[in-house]
Amino acid sequence: MEVSEESLEDFFSFMLPILNERQRRLLAGATARMFGRGGATVVARASGMSRNTVINGTKAVNAGEGASERVRREGGGRPRLVDADPELLSNLGETLIATDTLRRRYLRTPGRLTRSARKPTLHLLRRWPWAERFNAALAKLRSVVLAI
Repeated sequence: MEVSEESLEDFFSFMLPILNERQRRLLAGATARMFGRGGATVVARASGMSRNTVINGTKAVNAGEGASERVRREGGGRPRLVDADPELLSNLGETLIATDTLRRRYLRTPGRLTRSARKPTLHLLRRWPWAERFNAALAKLRSVVLAI
């Protein structure tokens, strides 16, 4: 049975969006393995995937990798901070409570953002303790953006 490159493109355009990264790689590898010699190049061209990704998928299929809960290999990604410092959560607990209180009391203030002559202006309550400092910080940010 002959499979045209156009029908293969249609197949991949339908299947790839509904699969995760690992499943895409395995599907491409199994398809390339089915085509035999030169299959990786044909599948890479039809699917839009990298040829090396298709070759890695073929190696995974040959190694017998199958369905798994994991998308990537074990150990991939950044190490968890809690593993490096077990006391981190207990130390952060007090800080998070204080931060939440601070945010609720001071940062959720009624303010009004207006635009006059294409210049956005933030109007804050005068009784807000950091109104002057906040406006000064915004002015500095605007000057940095304009300088760039």
